[in-house]
Amino acid sequence: MSSIVGRFTGALSRSRFTQNAAVLGGGTALAQGVLVLAAPLLSRLYSPDDMGLMGLYISYFGFVTVAASLRYETAIVSAPDRRQASYLTVAAMLLVLPCSLVCAAALYVLIRWSVLGFGHLPVFTALLVIPSVLLTGIFAALRYWFVREESFNTVSKALVIQNSARSLWQVGFGALRSGWLGLIAGDILGRGAGIGRMLRCAWPAISSETFPLKSKKIAEVLRSYYKFPVYSLPSALLDSLAISIPLPLIAGLYGPEPAGHFSLVLRVLSLPLALVGTSVGDAFHGRMASHVREEPNEGAKFFYRTARGLFLLGIGPAILLVLFGENIFRLVFGQNWALAGKLATAMAPWTLAQLVVSPLSRVVYILRGLELKLVYDIVSLALTVGAVLIGHARGFSVFHTVLWLSLANVLANGLYFVLLARIVRRCR
Repeated sequence: MSSIVGRFTGALSRSRFTQNAAVLGGGTALAQGVLVLAAPLLSRLYSPDDMGLMGLYISYFGFVTVAASLRYETAIVSAPDRRQASYLTVAAMLLVLPCSLVCAAALYVLIRWSVLGFGHLPVFTALLVIPSVLLTGIFAALRYWFVREESFNTVSKALVIQNSARSLWQVGFGALRSGWLGLIAGDILGRGAGIGRMLRCAWPAISSETFPLKSKKIAEVLRSYYKFPVYSLPSALLDSLAISIPLPLIAGLYGPEPAGHFSLVLRVLSLPLALVGTSVGDAFHGRMASHVREEPNEGAKFFYRTARGLFLLGIGPAILLVLFGENIFRLVFGQNWALAGKLATAMAPWTLAQLVVSPLSRVVYILRGLELKLVYDIVSLALTVGAVLIGHARGFSVFHTVLWLSLANVLANGLYFVLLARIVRRCR
């Protein structure tokens, strides 16, 4: 791992930002590569119905985890000093347990009343949300701590360990014919891997600033960053809902099997989004925050330069996916997954738009643009839900509905980029 990351860093040593992005990109490439390499095995060990039920669970889980710490974890990078950052990290981890219980109760209600296709899941699935949210919330808080410290090597290694463990567990459970529960159990066990090492690395510095804990100081820090739960949390929930809700809608309107194909496409297309979007996003977040503090005039230039590079990086693969996506999925995952290949061609423009805009969206946390982002998230959710519902109402096939969905999200991301550019003008 260190050798691979070292090669990336050496090749891109022109700036601190490219070094950070290379370290994160190298680790994320390995981490997501493991998931993608495991996908052909999983598509043969699990049925489309299994994938559909797993996709339902992940869509809900992906939605609620943004609220695991009420978004206080995103303030860690921008805190003016290490003491405040340490208190924010501790507070974020303390908030995870009560939030996980609320998330489990909400899923129970959705299953009990069969809302948005969640009635396909058994009631006990709600209990599985608790460890999932706990582990993911703690990991997120520690991740932002290391992003602030610009210790990207630690984040990269943790991602590799997590995704490797997740894939191995899911393949192992699949070999035992455990069905969709094996997919969920493997996901939970994988999320727990690597967190212990991160805690050992971060805790000495955090505890030296915060212990003995003072509840008054925690309350003071939480009040100082009240905009994050007040504005960022609703915005993040709407943003996550716009991303997560298509799969439950497809499951409810078209059935678990088409939802399984859609779920596989999401799993595969998460590779470029995680490899570039998340790794570049973390590096962009740290460097942009530094520009705002030290060189405000460079912030806007850095924003547009990053946007241009992301677009040039993603346009080639997007074109290849549009032209050959169906054949690629037939070859790699088997003839049973031909529909997934068709859906991938429809989703290629959406993936490109996300690839460019998602990393740049970190400026809303740095430059306090949370109010404008909330407006965007409302529009994005309306376009997403409207595309699926209108497509089904007009009798479209699942492919044409997903195509409408993709085009709606390209439009939404275009609007978001305009809002981000407006926020970035504050750097000047």
